[in-house]
Amino acid sequence: MKISVSFTLLLLLGFVSPSESAECQQPFPPDIFAALRELTASLVQLKADMTLLQRKITGQAQLKTEVNKLKTEVDKQKTEVDKLKQQQLGRQVAFSAGLLAGGQTQANIGPFTSDTTLIFKHVVTNIGNAYNPTTGLFTAPLRGAYHFEWTVASFRGGEESGGWLVKNSEYVFLAYKQGAGL
Repeated sequence: MKISVSFTLLLLLGFVSPSESAECQQPFPPDIFAALRELTASLVQLKADMTLLQRKITGQAQLKTEVNKLKTEVDKQKTEVDKLKQQQLGRQVAFSAGLLAGGQTQANIGPFTSDTTLIFKHVVTNIGNAYNPTTGLFTAPLRGAYHFEWTVASFRGGEESGGWLVKNSEYVFLAYKQGAGL
């Protein structure tokens, strides 16, 4: 009699009901092992994909670091080039000068009995101020190649004319004309 009373008591309290026990049981797939294998394969694939993505992210981070280093280096080089351009602008050298003033077509220069420095007083251009129109001397402020042109002419018959280009007290070139004309 004790057993039947306790069973009735449990039913009355609601701890055990026949409808709840049927709802707690969920149907399992017919082949649970196949489902587990499928989930395991998916998990393995996801882990592999995640590893690959992590490697790509690491590689991209390294590339980004390298690109930033290269950008910094390019910026430094641009700054250096700009500085060199500014220095070069300040160190340009060119001059153009003539013995005759503008509009003047003839002048008697000489004769000289000894070597005489001709002073080209009509200065057209003197970039870098390397030509001194007071002394007639050009002083090269920079190493490099310089181009000089001059013309020697005699308009009186039979007179000799000539000119030397002198560098550091050494005669470098001679232009010489004997007789009239160029």
